[in-house]
Amino acid sequence: MPTEERQELELLSETWKTTIEVQQHFNDIAMKIRAMFVTVVLALFAAEWFLLDKKSVLDVGVSILLTMVVPPIGIVGTYLFYFADRYWYHQLLLGAVRHGLRLEELYPGFPALGLTSAIGRASRVQPESDLIKVAAYFFVSDRRYWDKNDGTLHSDARIELFYKPVIAIFTMMFIVAIAAGGVSFRQPNCKTVQNQLTQTTPTPLA
Repeated sequence: MPTEERQELELLSETWKTTIEVQQHFNDIAMKIRAMFVTVVLALFAAEWFLLDKKSVLDVGVSILLTMVVPPIGIVGTYLFYFADRYWYHQLLLGAVRHGLRLEELYPGFPALGLTSAIGRASRVQPESDLIKVAAYFFVSDRRYWDKNDGTLHSDARIELFYKPVIAIFTMMFIVAIAAGGVSFRQPNCKTVQNQLTQTTPTPLA
């Protein structure tokens, strides 16, 4: 084998290895984000149950059940995790994937380089569960899911299904808490105020 061809193959091999390592790196980060998200959501659900059991109230001029505080935190937190996952690290992963596909196109004579495209084909999921199909109808906005109309969930659609139902659950929890009297505006009772003033008035010395 000529020296130049051997050097080109070595360079191609190193480039391909680096591309795969970068894909693995960003995929690992995405999985850690999702694992942390699950932990945070379970902690918020546990906090909601605890506060509901204790019926703790925050009085700041109006009476607010502390169970009202958890759902907004969950909604904002879920949006932050969703943004970091889909619009940050997932985009970097897609960049590494596109580079891997480009290498496969440039060197079609090397089938060993086809790992990226093989993973891409295998990752396309067509769910059989009616529950997932219903959830996809309400929560998936990925155009590929709707344009092709074949029920295939690509990576973007799966990320939406991972986060958006949780946002809906926290939103329903917040609405139910409001409907159940989570916030109450109480007018001061005149007799109670008068009694309190009487009790706090110092008795004159004889």
